[in-house]
Amino acid sequence: MTEPNYQALAKQGNPEAIAFLLNQQLESQGIAVTTNLTNGCLEVFLESEQVPDRYELIDFVRNQLTNIEPDSIQRAKVEGKKTGSDSPAWSQGFGLEVGSYSMLTFPPEPSQNSEPISEPSSNYTEVKQPEPIGEDRMRTTTIIVALVIGILGISVAAFVNKMVAVTEIKADNISNQAATNSPKPSQSQSFRNAVNIAINASKLAQSAQTEEEWNLVASQWEEAVTMMKKVPPESANYQLAQKKALEYQKNLAYAQESAKPKPPKNSIINRKKR
Repeated sequence: MTEPNYQALAKQGNPEAIAFLLNQQLESQGIAVTTNLTNGCLEVFLESEQVPDRYELIDFVRNQLTNIEPDSIQRAKVEGKKTGSDSPAWSQGFGLEVGSYSMLTFPPEPSQNSEPISEPSSNYTEVKQPEPIGEDRMRTTTIIVALVIGILGISVAAFVNKMVAVTEIKADNISNQAATNSPKPSQSQSFRNAVNIAINASKLAQSAQTEEEWNLVASQWEEAVTMMKKVPPESANYQLAQKKALEYQKNLAYAQESAKPKPPKNSIINRKKR
């Protein structure tokens, strides 16, 4: 199955896709993100071992949503709490109207009162020709200039080599740090797959009508629940995965109930007549 385009889905206002993009940015900080969309208001829940920084994360979420510009979402509400707490430590809402966060600037127009450019003076001062320099003096000057150029060349070469060596060391350190901080595929693959399957199940449920279509939706939700339960405890998404598994389980029950055959309308009318 091809991986969905999260940016396009987030632009459409899909809360699961928005949560996935935010988790990609905050997972390394140990912050788990869940979302809920109610009447055009996107609720963003942030949870970590320590209470998330209020002002930093509100600015972060607002900037991300402003860049995404999700359709049909006019407001957002951000809540932060410590893992295991029943109530949020802080909560704040803001609007997402187009143009609210424009930072365009324009260069100043040229002044109309600027002074005109003066014409160059036509009065030239007569320049005296330099007296000829002797051959010995010219030879000495040439030798001195050559020595100075040589010394400068050696100094520049040594400086460049030193800077190249320092740059290579910094690049190696950054590569090693990135390799150390990057999440292991085994920890994040199950969570990513579960989110992909859940998004697909949500899209299928919007148009499902027949028993066969609802059975397909139910199988997708069941697979998403299974993948969420495979997220290991050492993963930063473990707590979020447990909540998502319960949420997907409810969606699975709804799809299974919708897949059950319903009695014909005529039989219902006959029962009422009796």
